[in-house]
Order: sequence, then C-alpha cells, then structure tokens
Amino acid sequence: MIDPSKSASRGRNGLPAASSWARLPTPIEPFLPASENTSGCEILIKRDDLTGSLLLGNKIRKLEFFVPHIREAGAEVLITCGGLQSNHARAVACLASRMGIKSHLVLLGRERGIPDGNLFLDKMVGASLKFVSPRYYERIDEIMLEEAERFKNRGVKPYIIPEGGSNEIGVWGYVKATAEIMGQLKKMKTAVDAVVVPVGTGGTYAGLLVGSKSFDWKVKIYGYNVRLTAEYFTHTIFNLIKSFEKRYEVKTGIRKSEIRIIDGYVGPGYAKTYPREIRFIREIAQSTGIILDHVYTGKTLFGLVDCLQKGMFPRDKRILFIHTGGLWGLYAARDKFFS
Repeated sequence: MIDPSKSASRGRNGLPAASSWARLPTPIEPFLPASENTSGCEILIKRDDLTGSLLLGNKIRKLEFFVPHIREAGAEVLITCGGLQSNHARAVACLASRMGIKSHLVLLGRERGIPDGNLFLDKMVGASLKFVSPRYYERIDEIMLEEAERFKNRGVKPYIIPEGGSNEIGVWGYVKATAEIMGQLKKMKTAVDAVVVPVGTGGTYAGLLVGSKSFDWKVKIYGYNVRLTAEYFTHTIFNLIKSFEKRYEVKTGIRKSEIRIIDGYVGPGYAKTYPREIRFIREIAQSTGIILDHVYTGKTLFGLVDCLQKGMFPRDKRILFIHTGGLWGLYAARDKFFS
C-alpha cells in the first residue's frame, strides 16, 4: 500500500517529496439533493476550487510534487504550456512568482485586445508568453524543449512542466487527495458509491484511480472528457499509470478496463459550449451558489446529471463530484453568459 503522506515527508526510496502551497483540506459539502432530477442520487461536492486564490483548483495539488524537483534542479524559469485561458499555465506562472523565479508559457492561440481571465493573471505575475497556432501546438513537447534550449543558451536554467502537470510526478497530487477524501468521509460518517471528475489531460483521474486502488477504497471513478475522446484518454491514463508504476517501483494492479471515461459531452469543442450548457451553469449558480466553469466542471456536471436522467447510473446512490476550479477563465467568457 502506498502512503503518500509518509512518502511526501521522507522523499526517499524513489518516493516523492512535496511542498505545501495549497490550502488543504478542501471541504466536502452537500451539493445536489436526491431527487427525480438526479434519479434519487445525492451529489456531494469536493471543493478543490478553494485550494487558494491565484493557485485555486486541482493544478496546485499536482504542482506541489514538482516543487522539490524544481529546487533540486536549481531552476530559474518554469516552462509549461496550455490553451490561451489555461488554468494550469496560470497556476505555474503564479507558483513561479511565489518561488522567486520566472515563468515562460507556450499558449495555443492568439492574443487579442486587453488580456482577461487567466491570461490577465499570467501577465500580472510577469510570465513571458509565446503564442502558437494549432498546427505548431501538435508538437508542443518539442517546442518546449526548443524554448528550454533557448534559455540555456542565455545562461538561464529551465525546468519543463508538462501540459496539465500530468506526468508520473503529478499523479501524486490526487493520490494524496484520495487519502484526504477518505479521511473526511470517515469523519462525516458517510460513504460514496462513485467519484466524478473532469478529464482534460488525465493526471487528476489517474491519481484518484491509483489512490483508490492503493487504499482499497471500494468506489468507482468516472471521468468526463472535455476534449478529444474517451478512447484517447483511456489509453493515455493507462500509460500514465504504467509510467508511475515504473518510476516509483509500485504495482497498482490497475487494468485498462477499470478506467471509466464517459464521452459525449465535449460539445462543439474544447472550451466551446452550447447554449444549454451555459443555461445549466447559470441555473446551478442560482440554485446552489456554486460557480462552475464552462470548460471543465460545467460540462462534467451537465454530463453527470444527463446520465443520471437517462438511467446510466444506478438509482439512489451517493456521488462525489470533484470541483477542479477554473473560475478565473470565466472572466474571459462573459459574453457567453451575458451577451
């Protein structure tokens, strides 16, 4: 059995050290009560939108495990990538500033007018930016290596963090979060039958699945892909878990068939929405006081409720929905909600 709390403090035997930046534990709260609208299922919410202000969301849980490696490398600039309104890129830029080093972001898209949302924060904390087209972003790993080489030639030590922080180091973020969740549910004297989480790069899902297996938590983990396909993420997550096992010399026993990704809710594309999803996000805000974003959590909860209404989940269960943050990006999408 993996003990992430001990491994984080020891940092020995190939197991990772970690640094504390997120405001933890985040609460688990009642969210949507059991009703016919949810097929009798009660939905609880894990508020990982409360991990911090500039460092809010699931990304900082992963990034905490990168920090010791960054310091060991003597890095002077962090390089990462993402979309124009990338939550991950913003978290990396803000973390770099907190650590007293620089950040360089390779972003998909073109800057237009006054920056807003995450891009505004990227600039506020002093990140240098490189904008690339979709064609160039297809070779993003190669581009980041080229950017790293450019910094090396200037005498600056770079450290590359992959898209979404989703490599074997980042997996630890939600292995550790799994232990946190289990402890909270035990104190609450309650149990859940399933956990639901958005899937954008796969690292958060992989961590939850590894954690549930490692701690013998009898729960099903469901992911809703917000881009690409379920087939793509099933393959990506399985390979990520295998890389995790190899690096840390552990055996999770996870089979590919245990990766449950639900497709069909990407909508018109990544970070693009249909009017019905926008209406849903507004209805949730008005009825619960909880704000979802239009890229990750809004699509995922919309998909979950739709699946419940279609009878794709058993009735009368208790489900834990992971709110992964993403709120800063909403400011750049105001016209979608109030045009």
